[in-house]
Amino acid sequence: MGIIAKHEMIIRFTGAIIFLLGVIFTIIIDLFLLENIFSNITLLFIVVILFLFSFSVKLDLTFTHRHILLILIFVSSFCLLLLILGSIFIQSHILVIFLLISVSNITAIISWHFSLSLYKKRKIIFAVGFLIYFLISLWLRIGLSAIYSKLLVGILPLFLMIIGVMCILVIERLMMKKGILKYI
Repeated sequence: MGIIAKHEMIIRFTGAIIFLLGVIFTIIIDLFLLENIFSNITLLFIVVILFLFSFSVKLDLTFTHRHILLILIFVSSFCLLLLILGSIFIQSHILVIFLLISVSNITAIISWHFSLSLYKKRKIIFAVGFLIYFLISLWLRIGLSAIYSKLLVGILPLFLMIIGVMCILVIERLMMKKGILKYI
């Protein structure tokens, strides 16, 4: 994929950056949707931990690469513990919204992590994760929040993420047709 696919790789990478910006904007908007300081702090901890783990895996740090299973178990357990604690201390009328927002943000981060992968199984995780995120996020933005649906503030990051995903998938499809890219 060297010189031949230089422009295509730039577009793929740009799509991943646009997708990441959409994830970040969505998380910021979700903090306003929750309207509870404890749920906001819990959600921020979960998101920051997952982003740090994802970046350390993407940067292929030696410590992370050697102990990836142990770190994954720790990160998953800690995020699950935060979700359980968040569920206990959050008021009941916000609980379902908190859990749905947490699940949608977690799937968005996982989907972004696998967005540029060349492995077929990881690409499926990317697509399914984005689809789950899209459905939950669309329902949360349109169905539950009249303020955000009227102002379209909650839906704009979703469109940004769709643009990023389409950049990645369309360019990969074109590269596959040219014979430049094959999934492993």
